Amino acid sequence: MGISKLGYVGVGVSDVASWQQFATEVLGLEISERAEDGTLYLRMDEHYHRLAVHPGGQDDITHVGWEVPDAQSLDGVIEKLEDLDVNVTRGTQGQRGSNEKSVTLSGL
Repeated sequence: MGISKLGYVGVGVSDVASWQQFATEVLGLEISERAEDGTLYLRMDEHYHRLAVHPGGQDDITHVGWEVPDAQSLDGVIEKLEDLDVNVTRGTQGQRGSNEKSVTLSGL
């Protein structure tokens, strides 16, 4: 089994306040945190966040997190990505919203 669902999306935006109003008043998301760097973390369920809104961006997606059901599935996804020459770095417990089942991709 591979990727099972979308975990979260990060966007870099030029107007965090407008995104906050849209996310909370139109989409019905709840603010889970406002970070010191101005990032707004929004949630819709039990997860820490599903949308991260980062200030100073070009109004575009900056990152996407996918969920897998277990470590074996993650290993399979990593193997497929590495076969495509995508650099994969495993996440650590100390990273925000990360755990042993997370990876960072580069070279896409």
